[in-house]
Amino acid sequence: KTETYDSKGIRNYKQAFWAANRRHQKNILKKISVSFTATEEGIFALPNRAISVVKGSRMATYDGCVTAVNGLTVELSQPVKFTSGDDHSLILKLRDGGVQSVNVVPGAHDRQVIMTSVPQEAIYVGNSALKTEFSFGNEARHNAQMILVSTVDPGDDRTVKITGFNYDKDFYKFDNVPPFGRAFSNGFDNGFN
Repeated sequence: KTETYDSKGIRNYKQAFWAANRRHQKNILKKISVSFTATEEGIFALPNRAISVVKGSRMATYDGCVTAVNGLTVELSQPVKFTSGDDHSLILKLRDGGVQSVNVVPGAHDRQVIMTSVPQEAIYVGNSALKTEFSFGNEARHNAQMILVSTVDPGDDRTVKITGFNYDKDFYKFDNVPPFGRAFSNGFDNGFN
């Protein structure tokens, strides 16, 4: 069955080729659909942008807030467990609602990690505002949480309903591939020859 859809803003063959391949890749690789209610900062999620969604009901979640910082050494509110042979990172929530990933290595105990680089925004641990929140895990865990947003629907009760599906980097696999053929066989023809 042939799928047809309208897309605004496509003005040439190359854009149409890439848009069609993105749509095709999403149809092939879309495995999980999600729908959930987020707190009011969910309004900052944008359709067709990837977000990290943490399912807090499962066992052994490594999410919480940063309680202290000393240089690159970070104290966490929750104990974390490193998996040998894997790279691990902290996903830090920024004040504007965005996130930043910082690679970490084990610290002196299970609530301490050492960042391998300085985050772009200072980590806040004071008491006059929310402390910096984190999600800890290896790359496989963080990639499994990536969701591509479909819809963002604000509610009346200061919540936001978000729908989406699993993100896969191969959605954009053909973005750098030149399209086959040409839009015009011999270039532009004005019809007066």
